[in-house]
Amino acid sequence: MRPLYLYNYQVASEEYGVSYQQIYNWVRKYKENGIDGLKDKRGKNKQQDLSEIELIKLKNKKLKTKS
Repeated sequence: MRPLYLYNYQVASEEYGVSYQQIYNWVRKYKENGIDGLKDKRGKNKQQDLSEIELIKLKNKKLKTKS
């Protein structure tokens, strides 16, 4: 694998079998947010953003609906 700075978008898109636009988007996201910008955030688990109390309330509600 060649160092990233030796690639142009067209060569990278051909080598990895993705569109020019996809390479462009990946590079833009990396420049803006580093490696975290490349993480897939689709379908992100909303429970990660809940406080401990909110998680307990959610678990209690699920248990009540099962009864």
